[in-house]
Amino acid sequence: MEENMVQDQPIEIPVKPAKPWLKIILFLVLGLVLAGGLVWAGMQIGKSSKLKTQISKPQLKAQNLTPTQTPINTPTPPPYTPETITENFYKWYMDCWIEHQEGVVQGDASKDCLYKNSEYVSSELSQNLPIVHGSDPIMCAQDFPARITVDKAVVTGTDANVIAHHIYEASGDNPITVNLKFIEGTWKISNITCPKR
Repeated sequence: MEENMVQDQPIEIPVKPAKPWLKIILFLVLGLVLAGGLVWAGMQIGKSSKLKTQISKPQLKAQNLTPTQTPINTPTPPPYTPETITENFYKWYMDCWIEHQEGVVQGDASKDCLYKNSEYVSSELSQNLPIVHGSDPIMCAQDFPARITVDKAVVTGTDANVIAHHIYEASGDNPITVNLKFIEGTWKISNITCPKR
């Protein structure tokens, strides 16, 4: 019967000595991964808060509010900024004329490329646009520039002013003032002022 009895003595299993340097390396790697994740998350939060600040500051300025005040009935920002509308208008206008001149598009450029046909202009433009003898009143010149750059808009309520720099290889910069109005949820060009010569 002695053979059938279970002994209550613990069984000893040999254990290899621990390697403390392995634990240290493991904790360092985990710490670096955690720190990297926190830095990445902080950058993502910073980007989204900067974007919100950039969108809301012009609205707050236009309504004379500080960032802690909440405007009543604040309109949602338009899909296009005054700068984008100005760039898109001049791109449309120049492309239309060039495509007609090169024969890419058939038709009458003086009708097809008329500024009134553009979605970027208001009905006020035709009333405000002066007659300029010897040059295109949209371009304020006879020829198209080599390139156009646009400054940041100055927005006051529902009005905006943009300086469009028409850069010519021979004569340099020809800055044109483009006035826009916020009409029915978007910016529209209401006037173009050529520089005085």
